[in-house]
Amino acid sequence: MKNAIKVFGIIALVAVIGFSMTACNKSGSGGGNGFNSASDFEFMNLGDSISIQKYTGKKTVVNIPPTIKKLPVVSIMDDAFYLNSTITSVTIPDGVVRIGYRVFVDCTSLASINIPASVFDIGGSAFSNCTSLTSITIPGKVKTIVEYAFAGCTSLTNVTIGDGVEQIGAGAFEGCTSLTSITLPKSVYFIGDKAFDKCTKLTSVTFGSKIDKGSFHEDAFCGDLRIKHLAGGAGTYTTTTPLPDDPSKYWYPRWTKQ
Repeated sequence: MKNAIKVFGIIALVAVIGFSMTACNKSGSGGGNGFNSASDFEFMNLGDSISIQKYTGKKTVVNIPPTIKKLPVVSIMDDAFYLNSTITSVTIPDGVVRIGYRVFVDCTSLASINIPASVFDIGGSAFSNCTSLTSITIPGKVKTIVEYAFAGCTSLTNVTIGDGVEQIGAGAFEGCTSLTSITLPKSVYFIGDKAFDKCTKLTSVTFGSKIDKGSFHEDAFCGDLRIKHLAGGAGTYTTTTPLPDDPSKYWYPRWTKQ
């Protein structure tokens, strides 16, 4: 009888421990409040925070949880959504500070995404060839919009660049053929090679401040927008000479993983 009682006690104790461990693993792992479950991602525990390595889920609407295993999600690493042609919307939580290289390259169905105010680093070609993306807001903490970050986003019609952004890199918006106007905040002092090249409908640009000739690449824009700005300084300038609308002849970098 005593042996039976001891066995029963051990079984009960194991059951309690198992229940406690299960509850601990589920706690703070996402999945509640409309967020995707942590099981939809490969992630790295950095000790005091979480880095998203890859999206492995099947949902087309992705809501990245602000915490996983009770730790804050702070970064989305290189190639995390690379070549995912099915996702249509991504919500990034406040607290994320970095979006890596090629994260959303060729996510051709992605129509909506937010970049929270906490982000200060966006990698090269991060959103290249997101051909369904229509609007983007870049927070002022992002000091440099790096090379090809939004190149080939052919449906992009609304771009808001936050005050605080200082540099627009080579090809950053190259081939955004639906973009008709843009406002550059006074904090921008450098515009790189082909930053807005092949934006065939871009006919109006507002410059918040005067950009020095040496910091304004001669091929940054189509038409005569650069010439007009250098002559007149801050203000809004228009051009009637954008390139012919023939996007089939354009090439945008499609980064491949090594």
